[in-house]
Amino acid sequence: MNAKLTRAEALYYECEEFWKPGMIIDGLNRQRIFETAQLIPKGVKTVADIGCGNGIFLEYLQSNYNFSLLGIDRSKQALKHVNSNKLQADITSLPIADRAFDCVTCLEVLEHIPCNEYEKALKELTRISGRFVIISVPYNEKIENNSTQCPQCQSVFNADFHFRSYNQDKIKELLRPFGFKCLLAKNIVPRKELVGYKLYQKIIRKFNKKEEPFRSPVCPVCSFENNQFTIPLRKNNGYSNRIDSKSIFKRTYKKVVQFIKPHWPTIQVPGYWSMALYVKE
Repeated sequence: MNAKLTRAEALYYECEEFWKPGMIIDGLNRQRIFETAQLIPKGVKTVADIGCGNGIFLEYLQSNYNFSLLGIDRSKQALKHVNSNKLQADITSLPIADRAFDCVTCLEVLEHIPCNEYEKALKELTRISGRFVIISVPYNEKIENNSTQCPQCQSVFNADFHFRSYNQDKIKELLRPFGFKCLLAKNIVPRKELVGYKLYQKIIRKFNKKEEPFRSPVCPVCSFENNQFTIPLRKNNGYSNRIDSKSIFKRTYKKVVQFIKPHWPTIQVPGYWSMALYVKE
């Protein structure tokens, strides 16, 4: 375990709410997992999943393929749910030999790595790969759209501890400095978004600011702990509605959205996630 972890990081990633069985097994993530597995090239025999979380990707591979698997995560709480071979370690300091695995996967992890640790993480992923690396990240994420504010120090930050956003150009060139070229990059799980959705979100946040709960288990600035933290239940198409019926504003808002949404024009967005397959040059 990396000794440089801050107290806030340790509290965040050891939060039991994140790792309960079924927390991220919704329709969208099932599709993401399926498409990620399809990227693993023929001939691969060993796979290491770095930042494996509660092991949902490993579980899928275990049920559908004949790979030798290893899951690595820095969270003890997450690893409690992993049923394959597993190891507690930090992505910036992996106790694994050079080129030990045919394929290394890192799914929905890199956006969480702080700036001062980012290059180390990429170097470690490529160091332990004998041939291939597969990475997936949120596509073109607007970090500020998922912000929350600490009630103690008033700091505003991304509720999911995301530090960066990725587009296709960025992900294609991601591992080139480490001797890997991109064989394939694609966006997955296309979605529709309301026209003017960004403005709509800003207006809602402005009117709803006082009533919006603190949506993180801990503040990364002052380490304030949120004892009321819970994760909304998921439906097949993502998170369920977060509206609290106790608020008059929220009840009205919910009714207005239910009426307008079916009639509002939409645009096609390339996908929730961007993923890529890299090969050692």
